[in-house]
Amino acid sequence: MDGTMELRDDGSSAFESAVDVDCGGLWSRVQGAVWPVPAAVRTDLAPATCCAREWSDLWLERPGADRLLVGSEWTWPIRDGLFPIRFENRLGRTSFQPYAGERPVGDAIEVEVISSKFPTPEGHVGFLRALLDDLFARATRLPFALAAPTGRGVTEALQPPTPLFVLHFLCQYAPALRGALAIILGAPHQRLHDRPEFVPLAEVAEADADVLLSILRAPQEWVPARGFPLATALLGYAPARVWQRLPEETFDTPENRFVLAALRAFLAAAESLPSQPWWGRVPAERRAVVTEASGLLRQAVGAPLFAGVGPMQRYPAASRVLPRREGYREVLGQWQVFQHARRPLFAPLRQAMDVRDVASLYEMWCFFALAEEIAIVVGLTPEIQFPPMVDGTGLKQGAEARFGGAGRLVYNRDRPSYSVRMRPDFTWLVDDRPEVVFDAKFRLDRRSWETGVDELAPGRPVEGDIHKMHAYRDALGVRVAIAVHPGDSAIFYDQREGRRALVLRNVLLGERSGVGAMPLLPQAAVDGA
Repeated sequence: MDGTMELRDDGSSAFESAVDVDCGGLWSRVQGAVWPVPAAVRTDLAPATCCAREWSDLWLERPGADRLLVGSEWTWPIRDGLFPIRFENRLGRTSFQPYAGERPVGDAIEVEVISSKFPTPEGHVGFLRALLDDLFARATRLPFALAAPTGRGVTEALQPPTPLFVLHFLCQYAPALRGALAIILGAPHQRLHDRPEFVPLAEVAEADADVLLSILRAPQEWVPARGFPLATALLGYAPARVWQRLPEETFDTPENRFVLAALRAFLAAAESLPSQPWWGRVPAERRAVVTEASGLLRQAVGAPLFAGVGPMQRYPAASRVLPRREGYREVLGQWQVFQHARRPLFAPLRQAMDVRDVASLYEMWCFFALAEEIAIVVGLTPEIQFPPMVDGTGLKQGAEARFGGAGRLVYNRDRPSYSVRMRPDFTWLVDDRPEVVFDAKFRLDRRSWETGVDELAPGRPVEGDIHKMHAYRDALGVRVAIAVHPGDSAIFYDQREGRRALVLRNVLLGERSGVGAMPLLPQAAVDGA
């Protein structure tokens, strides 16, 4: 197959008897490891033309190619044009692009990496749909606290706020924004400035050195005159018009330019929400808040106050009005939150959706799912809070679900141990003391731990994940460490009593000490299983 990519198995005897499969220019002899995207899910998996199985050893051959770009990572050949490929804990969309020197060889092949937990691409897509549906349902019904940074000034976000962030921003700040705009439009900031203009001699109100100098420099304004000292001094002439500084009040101030720029940014973000594919899953009361906020912003931007206000060229950092004057102060605080919108969950969530990274989406979904499970145990509605950015380019991990005095669930909390630093996905703290850690594991084991034989039931966690929980518990000194998996088997090993039933209430309230695994699945995935 001259000039054609060839994707091969590792050279086993089955290779010789396998059948070639054309995946839009990508040829495979690995039945069950790479195959064309089925027609039923072609739209869901676009632009992928092929499916590849996770944890499968593949070989791609392209004569003349000296390196291969797999997604964003480079791979080098083991011999001329032959590249090994293996996806481990990597799911979703990727691409294969061979290179010869600095130039790509042919078009990139778009590939969808399918989880080994699902026998078919249809099953993989079904789980992804259920996961996204439930993720947005949970994320849009929990109260969020988007804390403004305490530092001065405004740092431009590296990317625009994600739509999910905009939704929570508007739901939280719409009432305060309405009040701030009412104050600004009712008593806008204005300033007195001098407007230079030539006026008739009879209307001159001041005659300082600048005015006299302007008369001498504009002889074209002189006309014959007599009978008063100025005409005598100018040898029978006097100016018909004289340059004056006329005081004038204007709304075109740096502060009003800032407010107008902020309102336009809020409005553009609000108007983008109804086009999002998940908009229909947002609760009706929150859609109403966004619609009302859009109308308010549209009306404010068109107010007569801003008719003569120019564009903001730079942020008025030296202004004393913005941080002190009522109305302007509130808009400034909201703008700072809006500009610091690259926070844990929101930006990574958008990125994970774009590449269909099921493992990352599952981890984020677990944050909301655990928050609601804990809410049932403690009887309190969680408030989701996000920390400010550490600097202009990075993020401080530590999104929290706070349950009053009962405790808080922290996302990606980096903690030192007596050996190396560890960062479990979720930490449950009571009185700021870490009690329980949860770690999302998007993988399952079909093999029985007791017999070593493959089972039909797909719901058991990988045995190595239980070992990892022992490491977390030992290194971090927590009472319980639990692996969260997308299966149906709950396992718990109490330190004193051995294997016991896993009950989340017992774990959170201090009645258990040990390691285990708990299943968490979107309800739609459970129903469709």
